[in-house]
Amino acid sequence: QTCSVSIFSHTAHVDSRILKAIAIENSKDVDAAAEIVQSEILLYLSKQIMASSSSSRNQSPPVQANEGMMKM
Repeated sequence: QTCSVSIFSHTAHVDSRILKAIAIENSKDVDAAAEIVQSEILLYLSKQIMASSSSSRNQSPPVQANEGMMKM
């Protein structure tokens, strides 16, 4: 059984000061700024979201499908 988790199902916020700093540091190279955001910030956020998702999944009690529905 496989399980896939979409990082877009959770909300993540990036401090706008970080993005502004990257833009200032790379004002002459937009591609470099985008690469930093993609490779460092988004990677960090996706790892945080995956970690929080798996820890919340481990803390939730298991739920069985149709529990209590089959009583006759």
